[in-house]
Amino acid sequence: MITFRLPYPPSVNHYWRKKQGQQKNYISAEGKQYRQEVWLVSKKERLPSMTGRLSISIVIYPPDQRERDGSNLWKCLLDSLVECRVLPGDSNRYLRRESLEWAEQVDKVGHVVVTIKEYESAA
Repeated sequence: MITFRLPYPPSVNHYWRKKQGQQKNYISAEGKQYRQEVWLVSKKERLPSMTGRLSISIVIYPPDQRERDGSNLWKCLLDSLVECRVLPGDSNRYLRRESLEWAEQVDKVGHVVVTIKEYESAA
């Protein structure tokens, strides 16, 4: 099991961009910056590359009191963890249990606490 703290992720609405007249999406400058921040944390904390079937839990500490859609943060966070090779992938092949919890605001920057462990079936 590993637990670590990451910066507050951008919304998927800010993470992906699409050029007018083109079909393909690309990662925004904000998204690339977030991926870089996750990569730096993974190297500093010496996070291992997790394998097998996993369970991931994320506690979100928002930067303010606005209403938010947690699923808009989820994709950016998972993509970044896959990109820096902490997770092998973000499909149900690897992530067998996913949980997201909202905590109270503790500062004006916000952050997330991620716990990843081996999946244990409830069945």
